[in-house]
Parts: sequence; C-alpha cells; structure tokens
Amino acid sequence: MNLLLKSTSKNRKKSIWSSDHIPRGVRFGPLVGEIRLVDVDSALICPAEASMAGGTTSQEEVPFDEVPDEWKVFSPSGARLTKTICVKEDGRSNWMKYVTAADEEEGQNLVAAQVGSDIYFYTVKKIEANTELAFWFSRDYARKLNYSATPYVR
Repeated sequence: MNLLLKSTSKNRKKSIWSSDHIPRGVRFGPLVGEIRLVDVDSALICPAEASMAGGTTSQEEVPFDEVPDEWKVFSPSGARLTKTICVKEDGRSNWMKYVTAADEEEGQNLVAAQVGSDIYFYTVKKIEANTELAFWFSRDYARKLNYSATPYVR
C-alpha cells in the first residue's frame, strides 16, 4: 500500500495519508511498540467486563482525548489488562502510531481492533487517494476501553 506521512490539515501533527486507492477490508499491522507486561496481581479488571457480572452497569464512558501513547491489550475474556504497547519512541514503533482518531463517524475509514494479543487497523470503506487515515475502536475493543462505540467530537 502506498502511504505517506505528512502534516494533518487540522493541527499540523504528522499523520498517515493514502497516496493511492485502498480497498475495503485491508488489514494493517500489527501495531509495533515497546511491550510492557502487566503484573498479574495488579492487572486492572476491565470496568465494562467486570460490570457485566451484575447484569447492568452504571459505569460512564471514558472521554477520549487523543491517540494513546500506550495501547492496552486485554486477556481473551477481556476481563484483565495483560500488557500495553508503548509507541512514544519512533525507533521502537511503526507508522501506525501516526494514524489519527476520527472526530466523527463520516471521517472514519479504519477500525482499531485487538486480535489475539496484537492491535490491527482494518479499512471499513474504500479509501481514495490523498485521504487521511482515521480510526475508531471496534465495538468490542471500545467496550473494553470503556469508550463510546462511535467517534464523537472532542
């Protein structure tokens, strides 16, 4: 795939842009970064998963501010945080760290999903040339993170 790293139109931060058409259903990844394992005794229980045991939840969604420097990876059940993938250092991460979060559903062209113990981006629609790549979290991953299932203006 032909991808470019350039400044965004919004805030002059670097982001990933398509230089050619990208079809729907393409998988990018996995996200590369410094792996930080979480101590089993101190692993956080995913609030959304833990609250399901009682049937209902009063847990409020966590506001999403910006693309994380540390991506969380959960156990297969989603109940425990098992590791984080730190993408702060350029030399230890890949281009995926520069993909921006979508501000609204119409601008979203990727979904970030946890598959096994890795994070991947999938195209959810055809992406035309010279288009900024913008993700939101899959429903399952958003639930584990306690984020909204759809992008919203921050």
